[in-house]
Amino acid sequence: MTIPGKKLKCGFELPVFGLGTWQMGGRETIDPDNDNEADIFAIESAIEI
Repeated sequence: MTIPGKKLKCGFELPVFGLGTWQMGGRETIDPDNDNEADIFAIESAIEI
């Protein structure tokens, strides 16, 4: 499967699909109450799809 890309005005190209993970594990610091297993499951599921 080829993921379609989008070329930006600056010339940089990125895939049109993405998975935002910046908040996984905590925002600016590690969250000890974070459910890492759920985060890992979400990433693995996204890769499979």
